[in-house]
Amino acid sequence: NTSEASKERIELEPLVLEVANVSVSGIVVDQFDQPISNIRIYGYGNGQPSMRETYTNTKGQFTLENMCPGQISIQANMQEPERLHGRATARGGDTDIKIVVSLINSEGRLVPREPASLVKKSLPAFENIDIGFSPEQVRDKRILICFWDNEQRPSRNCIQELNKKTEELKQKDIAVVTIHASKVEREYLDNWLKENNISFLIGIIDNEVEKTRFDWSVKALPWLILTDKEHIVQAEGFSINELDERIKN
Repeated sequence: NTSEASKERIELEPLVLEVANVSVSGIVVDQFDQPISNIRIYGYGNGQPSMRETYTNTKGQFTLENMCPGQISIQANMQEPERLHGRATARGGDTDIKIVVSLINSEGRLVPREPASLVKKSLPAFENIDIGFSPEQVRDKRILICFWDNEQRPSRNCIQELNKKTEELKQKDIAVVTIHASKVEREYLDNWLKENNISFLIGIIDNEVEKTRFDWSVKALPWLILTDKEHIVQAEGFSINELDERIKN
């Protein structure tokens, strides 16, 4: 405000400009910790140069050059093929920034990702699942898969109810595969199975739990999946009380 300037002059303290001689670098990933390539990155902030921008490489990595020391706001944005957004705060010179992007709608609001249905599709590969599983065990058989968690009462009940149907399912040439949908100590799980006389083939998701559940379209626990003899999914997400109706054909 120069309204009170004396003879059109104002005395100011010296203005010291920072030298833009540092960089910041990091990686951009999605909710499953998978790198996102070719997403726009830009940095800005008080005491920073006018907006700097770059794009991530094929490994999701980025570097913003010619920044100043001090705080920097960083955003990651993509418009196509889907709208993604994420942000982080860093300081000039940081090299380990991690930005997790999420899906947003046209109004900029977060959109929860819903896994695609597996119905009419082949079963996914059993990646990240610790299971002694051989295709020979289920050749020419329908497969009933149950994702569950021993810490949840409905899941334990589902496994116990399935156990009661062991002979019936065997007579119908249905192979039962159960997959513990969270990390658990194998010894603890084996003890519970032994106490309840459970003899199903048991697998455990031992890595990338959320991504694996997403790939298998698991939206809640317990989660049942039934295939035909060619191992094409015929039904998913039904309750244990609906099982008899699903398997009678």
